[in-house]
Amino acid sequence: ANTILGWNAGLALQTGHNNVFIGREAGKGVTTTVQNIISIGHGSATGVMTTAANASVFIGASAGAAVTSGAANVAVGYQAGKNLTDGGNNVLIGQAANSTGGTSASQNVGIGVNALLNAEGSNNVAIGYAAGDLITSGNQNILIGRSTDVSANSGANQTVIGYNATGKGDDTVVLGNSSVTDVYMAEDGQATLHTGKINSFFT
Repeated sequence: ANTILGWNAGLALQTGHNNVFIGREAGKGVTTTVQNIISIGHGSATGVMTTAANASVFIGASAGAAVTSGAANVAVGYQAGKNLTDGGNNVLIGQAANSTGGTSASQNVGIGVNALLNAEGSNNVAIGYAAGDLITSGNQNILIGRSTDVSANSGANQTVIGYNATGKGDDTVVLGNSSVTDVYMAEDGQATLHTGKINSFFT
């Protein structure tokens, strides 16, 4: 059984089941056999969706609007995941999270308004307002904090933590923005630091 409520919601659905379409044109383009889709909000999941997209959740106006075959996506928020088509396994929460990114972005987690806004790559984690909004083709980055970002839009394997902090290049870790003056390894400063090399920078 399906739950459908709203003008043209689930318009093309015939034999698919266990779907929820609520809102004007929610799930309008869904094909006849799609299952286990939740689409709530005006214009959410309006693409010509196939069974490859089963088990996806789209909540918010225009959330996942273009998805066709991307599987197991969760997009919550106005225009979250709006450009996705065949990209799958994304979790996008927040207004415009990954809304202008690539159609095939996959395995990303973007939480926050405009998080991973333009991402086309995969395996990125961005948490915070506008976190990772510079990324386009970049992959395997972790960004935590408002406006944290990689060093370039194609950045890879960068870990950046802290308000408005920016990465220093691929395969690097940045803790804190330029205002940070001290870094403690453990609360009491007594943790052992393991490293093969130490560089000192003086200005």
